Amino acid sequence: TLGQENYFNDRYENWHQVPGAENGLAEGYIDADVYEVARALTGWSIGDGRYVDENANTPITGQFAYVENWHDPYQKRILGREFPAFSGPMEDGETLLDMLAAHPGTAHFVTGKILRTLGMENPSDALHQAAVESFLANRDADDQIGQLVRTIAMHPEFEAAPPTKLRRPFELLAAYFRATGAQVSPRSDDINWLLAQSGWTQHRVRPPTGHSDTTEDWANTRMINGVVSLLQSAHAEDIGLTDHPLNFAPDGAQTYGALAEYWANRFFVPPEAMTPALELMNLDAEQDVTEDPGDLEWINTILATNAALGPEFLFR
Repeated sequence: TLGQENYFNDRYENWHQVPGAENGLAEGYIDADVYEVARALTGWSIGDGRYVDENANTPITGQFAYVENWHDPYQKRILGREFPAFSGPMEDGETLLDMLAAHPGTAHFVTGKILRTLGMENPSDALHQAAVESFLANRDADDQIGQLVRTIAMHPEFEAAPPTKLRRPFELLAAYFRATGAQVSPRSDDINWLLAQSGWTQHRVRPPTGHSDTTEDWANTRMINGVVSLLQSAHAEDIGLTDHPLNFAPDGAQTYGALAEYWANRFFVPPEAMTPALELMNLDAEQDVTEDPGDLEWINTILATNAALGPEFLFR
């Protein structure tokens, strides 16, 4: 919640040295806070039938489960705040989460991530501060994140920013399936193998921060070449496609020009951007669409891939 930017262990050795700690809310955290947080959350578990005690297991629900006799009930100190001993069930954890949710460091870190997600990788201090203020002002609102996104989207800096943020491979593939109308239920690891060719290792990225959400880390030939292979394979049944949208012509698309325009609209690209793909396949825009399912699948794949690789679709 506070992020690496508020990790102060390299600056301070003791909790009381951290600014704000002696007043009951440290500006950042050190390792001692991490250990104390772990103590506060003891007993917070999962209902998967795990052993609790003799003749006692958590319920098999797949939901949160609290095991009181696993909880460390003694005094704790987190971010300079004293947690009294023997509080009520789950009280330590709930107090902790409330404190972190309202922490200015959380507001700065989380809004930074949301700004980055929305394409503002290098926002001005003014935009970031406006986002922080919205996050904190609406921290008790049911639509806190909605209010935050609205604040960002209505800011003049956001409106003036060009689309320059690349979709990451997994996001691009999901958007491609939505645009084509494909229904996918993966039955093997093939789809993850394909994603890995683009640099996306599903569920296997080692850093706790996950895959990078910065465009410069994805704007490379490995990603683009991998995405081409990914998209050209994305209609194959061996990745779990249960509905084949590429082996038929949509209603009204009786010519190749109309077919190209259909895919242009599905991917939000200008129709003229599809002309090179038709020329590559030696297809005339006025020519009637083939009735051969195999040929039509190949043509649709080329057209959809061409549209998906346009900047209008590659960028968020």
